[in-house]
Amino acid sequence: MILSFHPLFIADKNIVYAGRPPGPEELDAIRAADAVILPQGCRRALYEMARNNCSIVFPSYDVRFDHA
Repeated sequence: MILSFHPLFIADKNIVYAGRPPGPEELDAIRAADAVILPQGCRRALYEMARNNCSIVFPSYDVRFDHA
């Protein structure tokens, strides 16, 4: 299953994120996903949750958050 937090990329499951802190619903969905598509304005909390709980995350914001 592909999970999308990006409003323009339709996937098997879509969650409107809108910059709020990620909670249990997002964590459960990420853990169930084979791949996660993140929004452009992704915050560190969502990115780290996705990277720590799913093996395929697009796009990679490693450089952005490693140097912030």
